Amino acid sequence: MPQKMTVSKIKIVRFPQKNGGAKWDATSGPDNNVSITLGSTIIHKQPTSFQDANSDLIYVYKPTTPFDLSDISSKYSISLFDNDSGSPDELMASIYFTPYLVSRGFPKFLYLDRGGDVAFLLTVEYEW
Repeated sequence: MPQKMTVSKIKIVRFPQKNGGAKWDATSGPDNNVSITLGSTIIHKQPTSFQDANSDLIYVYKPTTPFDLSDISSKYSISLFDNDSGSPDELMASIYFTPYLVSRGFPKFLYLDRGGDVAFLLTVEYEW
């Protein structure tokens, strides 16, 4: 079993353009950013946002330095937020996932999709 998984890229494959029937931002699209947590501990948070994002497009976030998911058999959460300057970021949706499952083997890409409002594709590497 690997000791850790390193994430080098996150694609935001799907996200909701609207919050129910209303826009996330009054005059533009949402300003998307991603965070990954383990319990209440933030493992990584995207420092910038994709401004006025359009749900017809795929957005790719490549961290300056890849980050590790060290507890690979635990349940993590990847969340998408609408960055609202001057007020707390608004949660758009989250997916819970376990980085390593024996049945999955060692894919280079980890597709996270539970059929809801969001889907992500992580580019990953393993370390033993």
